[in-house]
Amino acid sequence: MTVLLATTCVFLQGCEGFVRFTVKNERSEAVLVWAGAPKCDDPIGKREDYVATEQVPAGEAFDYFTNVGGGGAIMRCVFIADLERHVLVARPFEYDMTYVVTDSDKPSPEQFPLRETLPRKSWAEEMTDGPLLFTIFTFSVTIGMLLGILLATWLGLRSAFRRWGRGRV
Repeated sequence: MTVLLATTCVFLQGCEGFVRFTVKNERSEAVLVWAGAPKCDDPIGKREDYVATEQVPAGEAFDYFTNVGGGGAIMRCVFIADLERHVLVARPFEYDMTYVVTDSDKPSPEQFPLRETLPRKSWAEEMTDGPLLFTIFTFSVTIGMLLGILLATWLGLRSAFRRWGRGRV
């Protein structure tokens, strides 16, 4: 599945935002895991800064894989929390890294909010999120296409009116 998605994304624009890591849950209870764009020391961000939360049963490993696309947020931190969303481990994200959580990891005193309760990004924040060059490129291509359509329409109409004026229609 991973190879198929990666191969497909070679032919499509904006697929360089892969998030992949493994969580080994060595605790006696299940944990929640997700990745986020904010730095680990300042974890609360906007709704779009996080990928989906997954539950990892006690004593099991879980391979997390998703694609946030080329224009999506850049993941900076992996969060592992207990079922009440008290963060146990917050480590910088590294592609294909393995993160281990044990019973010795103590939960943070504050509860991490649900993704759905976080505020959404404004339109301006959405446009500037992700790599700046990607945003500039996307904007330039869109403007170029619109100008191309306008130029083709103008040239087509000009040619049609010239022929009509000469009586060739």
